[in-house]
Amino acid sequence: FIFNSLNAIQNFVLANDTDKAVNYLAKFSHLMRMILANSTASLITLKDELKALTYYIDLEKLRFDDRFDYIINRDPSIDEEFVEIPPMLFQPYVENAIIHGLVNSPKQGILEISIKRIDSATLLCSIKDNGIGREKAIEIRNKSGIKRQPKGMMITQERLEIFNRQNRKNFSVKITDLKDETGDAAGTMVEFIIQYKET
Repeated sequence: FIFNSLNAIQNFVLANDTDKAVNYLAKFSHLMRMILANSTASLITLKDELKALTYYIDLEKLRFDDRFDYIINRDPSIDEEFVEIPPMLFQPYVENAIIHGLVNSPKQGILEISIKRIDSATLLCSIKDNGIGREKAIEIRNKSGIKRQPKGMMITQERLEIFNRQNRKNFSVKITDLKDETGDAAGTMVEFIIQYKET
């Protein structure tokens, strides 16, 4: 992500697009500060997690010339300032949706992130895109000759499994291939459950 961001800034500079370069650099520096601050914490507020996620998505929108829009739906019963969750759980799934699903789609992309309260200690989180779907994304990846496998989602899933063991739960990540009325790929939805603490 950092490498891609620096490349994007370089491209804006080379294209003499000073406004975009300055805007991107400002958001990038804010995000880096938040990531560094959050990296030493086992729990952060949902407000801070969503703020960092918003910076990240805005950077990707700039990098890919607004080829997608996004919405974050929050359960109104959740107080973001007092709900604490592990940091950086959303970003790998959001990155995967953008890079592999939305950017490769010929239509304008839509990324929808939803957070719902299940009970007094559990949140259901979903990340839904209207991109090209996993099957087509794998096909494009194989044709590109890229051998390196992304590890972000695997690491996040391992972290969720650790939290499950600590809380004696058995939640897992669920990935659904979305289809339209004709049975064609219509995107992907990732759902996972987070145990949270309320301060």
